[in-house]
Amino acid sequence: MELELNKQAADATNASQSVNEKDCPEYVWKKGEECSADFSYRLSELLHEVAEEIQHKQNNSRPQTQGLFSGIQDLDRITNGWQNGTLNIIAARPGMGKSAFALSMARNMAVDYKMPLAFFSMETPARRLLLRLISVESGLKYDKLLGGQLDANDWKRLNRSISVLEKTGLTIDDSPELSVAELRAKCLSLKQKFGIRAVIIDHLQHIRSGKNVEEDSGLGINEVSHSLKVISRELDIPFIVLSPLNISTDRRMVAKRPQLQDLPGRNALERDADTIMFIHRPEYYRLETFDDNTPAAGMAELIIAKNRLGTTADVKLRFISEYAIFCNA
Repeated sequence: MELELNKQAADATNASQSVNEKDCPEYVWKKGEECSADFSYRLSELLHEVAEEIQHKQNNSRPQTQGLFSGIQDLDRITNGWQNGTLNIIAARPGMGKSAFALSMARNMAVDYKMPLAFFSMETPARRLLLRLISVESGLKYDKLLGGQLDANDWKRLNRSISVLEKTGLTIDDSPELSVAELRAKCLSLKQKFGIRAVIIDHLQHIRSGKNVEEDSGLGINEVSHSLKVISRELDIPFIVLSPLNISTDRRMVAKRPQLQDLPGRNALERDADTIMFIHRPEYYRLETFDDNTPAAGMAELIIAKNRLGTTADVKLRFISEYAIFCNA
């Protein structure tokens, strides 16, 4: 099975190394390592590459996004897919379903699009996460799997889902806390070994900067945010990072819809992130409709509040609470 449960820090000392460490922020690597990316280009060479890329897309008979599909159709249409070398923040208050959304998306990318990717689950142990993934894939309720209350037909569905999942290139790492340097080393190793094309991190506040700062402070988030952007550029893959929101969202009497000002470390995240999105479920607050008066029962809204490469918009999603899954509306 390629569904990996990583328990040790990856060794990245054999990574290709073409740029001296002075060219990368010091908190991105451990002392003695080098930054492996080369950010220098001859314009004449780059122009030819870009022209060839445009020509390839024009000659392709099937419409395709430039980035990686998330499986959420309206999101893929608006963002043109997750772009390589970008930092993407998905934020929400507790109970909105950040982890469920990330897992739904990871399942789509790994199963439907056969995409190798890494999921860093810093709050949920890998085996619990895997049970949730099996629940989504098999249609068996999570508590039924957790209690082992399966009949003969359930076992058939379970085995079918395992057969599907074991063929994926999904790697799960459930380290409860990582420094930026440790995260970078693991991602470098995973890209070398398995060719991962995206990284999902749950969540931002469990990553240590490695510097002598208060990690939950604005300065700590600033260090981590910038480091993640540098690593995504270095590996040339998208980083999709979950983050909680400040409690100010819940304290507002009427407008519960998240805003950029609700982000912890807002200035750093707004500076570094290429996209910032919020998950909003009015039903959680016992509200019957969204702000546009459309029914909110069993629905969620993905608010694209920042999109450096395109437009901002709102995407409606279905939320199936009994399986903790988000899907196309």
